[in-house]
Amino acid sequence: MRNTAPKRQRKNDDFLKLTVLQLAVCALLFAVIFLAMKTNGSLFARLKAEFSALTAKDCNLNEITFFPFFGEEDAAVSAAQAEPENTQAENEARDEAQAADAPVNETKGEPPTTDAAAGETGTGGEDITGVRELKLVSFRCYAVGDTPVLPVAGRVTSEFGERVHPIYGTVSFHSGKDLAAPEGTPIYAALDGEVESAGIGEMSGNYVKLRHAGGLETLYCHCSRLNVEAGVKVRKGDVIAFVGQTGLATGPHLHFEVHIDGVKRDPDYLLEGAVRVV
Repeated sequence: MRNTAPKRQRKNDDFLKLTVLQLAVCALLFAVIFLAMKTNGSLFARLKAEFSALTAKDCNLNEITFFPFFGEEDAAVSAAQAEPENTQAENEARDEAQAADAPVNETKGEPPTTDAAAGETGTGGEDITGVRELKLVSFRCYAVGDTPVLPVAGRVTSEFGERVHPIYGTVSFHSGKDLAAPEGTPIYAALDGEVESAGIGEMSGNYVKLRHAGGLETLYCHCSRLNVEAGVKVRKGDVIAFVGQTGLATGPHLHFEVHIDGVKRDPDYLLEGAVRVV
């Protein structure tokens, strides 16, 4: 009768080696994470914040557009790969809508109500109603590779999406997010970029539009006064303007928009990972 003990012993030895190898890999992985936390805590905190922002909403990861902000050229390529090509009709609609538009220390946090803004109720009237304009709106998820700064820590008075217009009383589409705050509150640049335009519009009032990497732009409206002019490069956290109620507004607030390749996107995806300037 053949002795099977040596075979069984070899199998046990192989299983033990495999188990030890797996434990060693896990230990190495934990050691790397621990070392990263100790040597570069800010990077670890940033990665954690970005992951939290991505998982905060119910999104399909295959549908998220990423903007790495490693450089203008790389980001532009990433954006081109992520966005579907527009038809000629959509491009014409975009051009017409844009031409018709009036130029309109850090701590982790979101844009909830603050004590200073608890009594503020200001909102604005930058709504869109036309079919062509609505083609330039998207609810698709997106994420950026840099931690943004909260432009204003104020009370949210109007979200991105359909609403009853605060002045006209009609149902329309609000293309940004309104953050009410006291008159004169500083408005910060959400990301590094360049001032694409700065001026005054009939509905937007005093506004600043920043151009960032990868076709991403941010718009700040209803400012009491501006602190920058076109062509100026800014760093995130720089004061670019001050909260006001110029243009079509019911009170002092910031109307904040996010555009990606000319398409208006939900600012929540950017603001939920933002940090406050203190």
